[in-house]
Amino acid sequence: MPRVWKPIVALIAAAVLAGCAQTPQTIRLAPDAPNEMAVNYGQGRDVALRVVDNRLDKSQLGELRNRNEEPAPLRTKQDLSYVVKLAAGQVLKAYGFNPTPWSEDAERRLTISIDSLHHTVGAAIPRDVNTTVKLSSTAVYGNKSLKLQAEQNSSDEITHRPSPDENAQFIDKAITQALGRLYSDDLARFLANGETGG
Repeated sequence: MPRVWKPIVALIAAAVLAGCAQTPQTIRLAPDAPNEMAVNYGQGRDVALRVVDNRLDKSQLGELRNRNEEPAPLRTKQDLSYVVKLAAGQVLKAYGFNPTPWSEDAERRLTISIDSLHHTVGAAIPRDVNTTVKLSSTAVYGNKSLKLQAEQNSSDEITHRPSPDENAQFIDKAITQALGRLYSDDLARFLANGETGG
């Protein structure tokens, strides 16, 4: 190879490798509410709703792994508890309840906790994309309480470097599915009348 081409080839190779490296991303989330709910257990009853984010690093969503470099962080500037609360409120409405601001004195109360959320994009092509969301809830009706847990593990495989919007779609989907697992007819019946039976 002529001497003049060697630096050019080296520069091209460096550019290609740099183009393959994953870089930090800031993600904006907007999960949908699960849409399977249709039974009007609530009959318009009020439920005080809050969502608590129990994660230590509230801006961290996961990492984008690189072969020969440190993983690139995947973060959000949003308040994740507020984002999840919007979707959780829509599920309550689907069950016929009226979500209201939090009050310790409310007869019906629902606390949803975000216990963990982690999204990982692998370095090798095709890239493994894994998302885990763990939620828990405490429902209160009068002097009774009901505790539930839900975990969603999602795995995908893609052949390209995902954009922030694409990563948001993976995370939004996992949050929606976790909420779908957390909510149930038992939870709705309990909030309606303090019972979980049919």
